[in-house]
Amino acid sequence: HLWKPIWEACSLNSICLQPPTIPGFKLSDNAMKGGLNGVMISKPQVEGIVNVFLNNINKVISDQPKTYVLNTWGHSDWSAGGGQMSYPSFMPSCRDLSIPDVRLMAELFETVGIDFRLLVVRRDPLDVLISTTVHRHFGTAIENGALYAKVIERSMIGEQLARLDSAFYECLVYEDLNAIPEKIGKFINVDGKGNGNWSFHDEVRKVFHHSQSKDYKDKDDYVKQRFSERTRASYYKLVAATDKLAKFCEGG
Repeated sequence: HLWKPIWEACSLNSICLQPPTIPGFKLSDNAMKGGLNGVMISKPQVEGIVNVFLNNINKVISDQPKTYVLNTWGHSDWSAGGGQMSYPSFMPSCRDLSIPDVRLMAELFETVGIDFRLLVVRRDPLDVLISTTVHRHFGTAIENGALYAKVIERSMIGEQLARLDSAFYECLVYEDLNAIPEKIGKFINVDGKGNGNWSFHDEVRKVFHHSQSKDYKDKDDYVKQRFSERTRASYYKLVAATDKLAKFCEGG
């Protein structure tokens, strides 16, 4: 939800665009079942979607340099999840698979000469669980902690980022977005474009208002007092997975 107003401001300054429609092509639908990233889709169907994209992309894309936003801004066929803000979501029995495949997306776009750029945002594990299970009532900390840990280690790192050249992505820490590096705007090709002196760096700082979660003063005390033994075990799996992601981003 943080990113939507940033992309809208980018659009108002004639920089960011929603991707054009290609009949028959979707990265995924709004339930993560169909489309290129869909869980309930066969290999021949994936090949068919890829062919539709390759055969039609040059008919709809601008010859001028543009930045198309694939995620967290509206609903389009190119949205990596039909405009979803976060992953995994939907389909309880396959939920750990319900995330976009950025490795596949990078290969698809680069094949036709479209630069693919990815921002990997890491957030404090306890704040993630409080945000999802306490504030928005999405599942429980027991199930989500272990689920998110599995997604980070197996899907995000093992199946995607580890198979993707580091030139495709930049890693950010959610709690430090007030100090987001100025280079990020150039990395995603939005700074120095469009109207006036709009910059991604300044817009993120304007929109982002992070303060320590009001749900706790001491993290360890909150975990000890509020989480059962099973919930703590799940939480610490997420902590370990998040630490692995941090080390991976640091090149470790």
